[in-house]
Amino acid sequence: MSMISISIRIFMRNLPAYALLSVSVLALGIPLAATASLPSPVKTVHPRVLATQADFDRLKALLPPTPLPLLPQDGGIFEFEISAGDYTPNAENADRPIFGTHNTPFASLHIRHLFKNETNDDAPIQINLQGEGGNIASVITSLKKRKPTLFKLEWDSNQRIAWLTIGDAPAQKIWNDPDKKGKDWRPQNNLLDFTGRAADVLGTVNATNLSGTKFFSGDITMHLAQNDFLVLGQKKANELSNCPSSPDKKHSCNVSTASRSDITTTGQVIALSYKVSSAPKYLEAAKSLTRRMASVSASEGGEYVMGARVGVMAILYDWLHQELNIPYPGESITYRDKLAKMISETIKSPQLRSSICGYEDLHTKLACLKEPTYTNWQRTSNANSIAHSYLGAHNYSAVSEIAMGLLAIAGETSEDVTPLLSVAYEHYRQGFFKGREYYMVDGGHHMGFSYGMSGESALRISMWRKALEPVPETIFPAEWMAKAIYPYIYGLRSDGSFPARGDDFLAKAGDNQIGDMAIWSANENGDKVAQGFYWNNILPAQAGRAAFMMRNLYYPQPPREVSHLENLPKSRHFRIAGEVLMRDKWDANATLLEFKSSNFMSENHQHLDQNSFSLYYKAPLLLDSGLYDDYGTSHWNNYYTRTIAHNSILVYDKEESFYMRTPPTPQNPSLFINDGGQWYKNPNLTYPTLEEAKPGGPNYVDGITNFEDGENYTYVRGNASKAYSASKMDQNNGFLRSVLYLRKPSLWHKPVTVIFDSVTTEKWLPATSLLHMATDPLTALKPIASGGGRYQLAFGAQQVITVRNQGGLANIQLVLPENANVVKVGGYNNGDTCIQMDTDARVVRALDQANLPQGHSAGDCRFISRDLQGNYVNFPHWVSANPAQDTGTWRVEIKAAQEPKERSPQYFMNVISVADNIGTPAIPAVNRLSSAGTGNAEVVQIESSTILAFNRNAEPATAIAWTISGQTPEHIQQASVLAMGMKPGTRFARVVTRNGDKLQVELKETEDGEYPSSSEGVVNIGF
Repeated sequence: MSMISISIRIFMRNLPAYALLSVSVLALGIPLAATASLPSPVKTVHPRVLATQADFDRLKALLPPTPLPLLPQDGGIFEFEISAGDYTPNAENADRPIFGTHNTPFASLHIRHLFKNETNDDAPIQINLQGEGGNIASVITSLKKRKPTLFKLEWDSNQRIAWLTIGDAPAQKIWNDPDKKGKDWRPQNNLLDFTGRAADVLGTVNATNLSGTKFFSGDITMHLAQNDFLVLGQKKANELSNCPSSPDKKHSCNVSTASRSDITTTGQVIALSYKVSSAPKYLEAAKSLTRRMASVSASEGGEYVMGARVGVMAILYDWLHQELNIPYPGESITYRDKLAKMISETIKSPQLRSSICGYEDLHTKLACLKEPTYTNWQRTSNANSIAHSYLGAHNYSAVSEIAMGLLAIAGETSEDVTPLLSVAYEHYRQGFFKGREYYMVDGGHHMGFSYGMSGESALRISMWRKALEPVPETIFPAEWMAKAIYPYIYGLRSDGSFPARGDDFLAKAGDNQIGDMAIWSANENGDKVAQGFYWNNILPAQAGRAAFMMRNLYYPQPPREVSHLENLPKSRHFRIAGEVLMRDKWDANATLLEFKSSNFMSENHQHLDQNSFSLYYKAPLLLDSGLYDDYGTSHWNNYYTRTIAHNSILVYDKEESFYMRTPPTPQNPSLFINDGGQWYKNPNLTYPTLEEAKPGGPNYVDGITNFEDGENYTYVRGNASKAYSASKMDQNNGFLRSVLYLRKPSLWHKPVTVIFDSVTTEKWLPATSLLHMATDPLTALKPIASGGGRYQLAFGAQQVITVRNQGGLANIQLVLPENANVVKVGGYNNGDTCIQMDTDARVVRALDQANLPQGHSAGDCRFISRDLQGNYVNFPHWVSANPAQDTGTWRVEIKAAQEPKERSPQYFMNVISVADNIGTPAIPAVNRLSSAGTGNAEVVQIESSTILAFNRNAEPATAIAWTISGQTPEHIQQASVLAMGMKPGTRFARVVTRNGDKLQVELKETEDGEYPSSSEGVVNIGF
């Protein structure tokens, strides 16, 4: 016996049984990762991929019996709970039934919505005891929307009497005919079958007969969900039964060019439809889908589509494990064997295998040639790694789907899947989840609300937990995952949307992943806030109920819970992701201010938008502009993702070059124009590793440096200096933005926001502050057209800009720079024309302006930036993309009237108040006060008794002072003061002295000062 075989035998004695395969593979010389290992063996029973038999049993227990029982003819008690939702135009009947059928020729109960007289808060409904030839009784009442209300009908057909109870109201006798003068009412063939609006949330239904026996009790929502789900399953089964030669992109037979989501949905719907119904047509559809996937090459469609097919193959193999153990046509194997073979072949394809192993030579085993480097990867080394994808890339999906495939076939083929499966696990442990543990420490996400949805992350954590044998410690505790719902709780706008941060595909509260995130938090942490948010905000917003089936398969549904939003602080800081969401209330009249300043920069779905903000009151008022037409389009490259599209700061240096990967040459010019905004320190590192995104790394940005949430205010300070080139911006204190959100009712009837910027540039370059809006910004005087979508704004006595949109309005008072030069830019078919750029992302060139393609307009000036020569041009989005409410039409550019003459800070200050878009509302009085003492303060007085003082300097102040006239010392002592940028953890005194006809107020550090500063450097006096 050789020495190597002896050493292996000795080593094997100390290994658990599930690891022996790995060692034997190593002895055979098959490449194996040296350290990658699973925490426990893969379970030997099926199903185990994403769902177990216990999950299927739990789901089936939720489904009501088939067929549904009937309302008893003689009488009984029928009760159910409903949260009435909004009508969905163009998708359902306005007077949609809730229960029963209208105008039946026999006696029955019918309940329906009545759209007439409906309001935002109230939903009228009609209850009919229908009889032959007309109603025996009819009642119209109203339900409070989004509030669980109990409906209860008690009747005795023999006594000819019925009572109706709605919510907490007293029981109402709606039928009383003991003398038999009218018609009889005995419901016939009245199934316990509900319809309801898509936004209605129906709870438990109880039915008792006249003798007091409860013959039905169940969650009727799951019955509706099953109906909707099987309608979808039937549609997909029909399509798969007769596949066209060239199916369109959304067709169930398209497994080559369809989206990853569509392919995955088809597989899951077909498999689950069979599991809950046992209908042969769904098994036939599963076989057809298998044959369809077998008809394309393993590498067809690229890694994103390949991964989706592997995930579907895994679901069919695992969920229909016994059912697909039948002969596959034309080959001497079963459907199950065919799926296992296809899983292996697809994973081995270079495009998909490189997604897990990194770039390496071809290999024929389910293993990497050498183990990838997970942490501290050096890009100049020869080590294989996908570490650059851990913070955001397709690898996250690819590795998940590879793992699904390997978990499905583990231990059941001649190939050992353990080596590659262990690598997949390590990618999660040391990479994907480690990255999320960093940037989602509070639940936030640097990509915003659309690509920041983390429902799939919850499913991937669950995947490992369900497929592997239990271990003493939880596999992937992932505390960050339980917090992921909170940006959506705080960021929800009155119309069910969220701020358009990052690449935005119009995320809505009803999106399935948001529901999954809330369920995860409720189940994992017992989070009542998330649980209430799920029941009261998410479910009423969902467009249909089919998704409930998959969700209830994967996760236990938590019980109904009331809303707990009123118990939360009004603002929340999501560290590292760098987002602060501020609001004044939790209802539809909330003013939502969102501020973004992340701790790192990356390309994938994250924008160059550090230190930017958006404002919403009844509609987007100041917004992130542009449209997500697609990833990497010309509009995406040169407008949508760029700083110029956001409410941030530009510093235009005509010598600056923007490019990725390769420096431009005259023969190969850049595909990225100079907008004057932010860019990557190293254009080769736009997909950073975790180490590159942390302090000291090339993609690190200081981000939010201060956050304080008080009862009546929220203060935030962000530092975006490192987001700009060092050639034009001081890297330590070049762009400091202070945001103050005031929600004090005694100050103003609605929230007031103050934005104060300090910008220090190199080369004496002027800075420009941007504000974007959906509608034409209005000033007291008529603007002067400059051509090309640019207009010089003119003002009256005050520099005030008014923005109106739908029900909301914002008044922006320009405090600094004094007498600013203000230009509005944009418009769509507004009487001006702009040069239209090609939408082809492979070039930066103008279209033939005399022969614009169909759908383009010379009057489109919404997305003006510069071309490679510095000329103002418009970068239109794809004509196939429909504009959204945050797309924007106009922007305002604010800069000093004179260019800087020295290297000193340039200051900007805006005071923004919101109001209802009715008439010409008043604005709060704003008075800029003179700085005194060392001159380090920027101070404004709002109304008569509120003072806001900002430290102009980067270093914390030990004293600031200002002068004020027209007030007495007593009045000054009673004024509310917020001073920001002060030395933290220090005591300050307010000292008032007379200086001629003015008073000087000083806040200065003293040992026995009456006013302490907070840990964030805020001195709060009476605020």
